[in-house]
Amino acid sequence: SSRSRPRSRPGCRSSEASTRTTRTTTTTTTITTTRLPRSQKRKSHRLHPRRLLLLTTTTRATTELSRALRAAAVAAPVYLLASVIPPGGLFRERRFRDVGLYGDYAQALLDGRVPYRDFFVEYPPGGFLVFTPPALLPDGWYLHAFKVLMAFVGLATLVVVGLILARLGASPRRLYAAVLAVAAAPLVIGPVSLNTYDAFPALLVAASLAALLWRRDSLALALLAVAFAAKLYAAALVPLFAVWLWRTGRPLARPLAAFAVAALVLVGPFALLGWDGLVESVR
Repeated sequence: SSRSRPRSRPGCRSSEASTRTTRTTTTTTTITTTRLPRSQKRKSHRLHPRRLLLLTTTTRATTELSRALRAAAVAAPVYLLASVIPPGGLFRERRFRDVGLYGDYAQALLDGRVPYRDFFVEYPPGGFLVFTPPALLPDGWYLHAFKVLMAFVGLATLVVVGLILARLGASPRRLYAAVLAVAAAPLVIGPVSLNTYDAFPALLVAASLAALLWRRDSLALALLAVAFAAKLYAAALVPLFAVWLWRTGRPLARPLAAFAVAALVLVGPFALLGWDGLVESVR
């Protein structure tokens, strides 16, 4: 008689099926868990549009700043040499224009007298921002200190002009040519370049234009207000700046408020204490 094959128990079959199912599930889970980091890695390479725009803007700004600084560094020796050559230039004793008058105004202010009320001043209040610092030095240093201060203002102007041209996309040849032309300006202007404070409001106007091009609108109008407090001609640029902001679809309220606040801070105290003298100084 033939031997009968051992019958497999029903429980064994279900156990084998369960084992196979578990293995399949484990394999699927393993595959799934191994593929998940790859998909995350692919997603990590996709930058958000805002982050991409910020990265592009930052890279562009860094490049333009680097170009402006290099051009200013090349032109700086030319500017210093051009500032020494004219009569009354840097490190020269001879006085020109009203630099001595600036010292008298500054010393009177440091002595506690109120400009426009206690003594007549023929310049706007913003001029004291550059009249006063050289007067803090010992007697006899004012002339040289003021010229050195104006020389630093001229060097800063080279950087600002470079920033404007770099933002406008000027070619390297035009960038360096323009900055070098500004550096050589003292040869043409002569003693006026360092013996008057006109370079200060000119720097502020240029800086306000650079801030406008770099989309720092409130800073641009605030700098323009400081320039207005130093020389009244800067006020003529406010409508032009406003039209530019309006045409480019940028807000107007905050930049105009920045102009009003800066002008009020610089002019307001003098107007409050010596209104009649302030009005007389601008006639």
